[in-house]
Amino acid sequence: MARRKKSDPLDQLLGLLIVGPFLVVLYYTKSWQMGLAVSGLIFGLILGYRILSSMKAKERLRMSGINQIDEMDGFQFEYYLDQLFKSHGYKSKVTSSVGDYGADLIVEKNGQKIAIQAKRYSKPVGIKAVQEIAAAVSYYSADQGWVITNNGYTKQAEQMATSTNVKLIARDELVTMMLKMNPNANVIAKQTLETVEAKKIRCKCDSTMSVKQGKYGRFYGCDSYPRCTNIKKL
Repeated sequence: MARRKKSDPLDQLLGLLIVGPFLVVLYYTKSWQMGLAVSGLIFGLILGYRILSSMKAKERLRMSGINQIDEMDGFQFEYYLDQLFKSHGYKSKVTSSVGDYGADLIVEKNGQKIAIQAKRYSKPVGIKAVQEIAAAVSYYSADQGWVITNNGYTKQAEQMATSTNVKLIARDELVTMMLKMNPNANVIAKQTLETVEAKKIRCKCDSTMSVKQGKYGRFYGCDSYPRCTNIKKL
């Protein structure tokens, strides 16, 4: 037997806000027409508010540039964060891609040095990223260690971050941070996609893989196509 889906508490509250006034008006006026009119007015106001809130939320995401970040590869995401921090007055440097000792960026402002690991992921970030940035804090003599992702974190990663004093910035926090640091963060994100070439990676066939644009978004595709049809998520 299938489990009954739990109802949303917010939907229950909205139902009470509509049905409640109808019953009150009906009780005092004995007119169901008046009750329906009042309930209809309240329903219209609630619907309008929810539509307006949804539009504002979509516009907020558009201005943040998070949609462009979802199309980046890891290298482009690092470059984007570097430019974002610089636009907010930070001294920022992208570390070497080889031997970075766990940090992708080192940013400094007001005497505070922060070691950052950037994770442009299509799945939650695991515990390894937290362990690496915790080690990087010591290596770079940083005051703080951050992991920034366009996704979320596993429970183990969150627990490790708490015990190692690492700051985790997930998708929602990233959107808020980007808009706070630069109201035109989406412009930087768009410029990054247009001007910074995604890094090639190695394919199983020993050829290279480049970022391709498909029907459902960007992905890594083998440069030896059609001889090799291997693909990989960004």
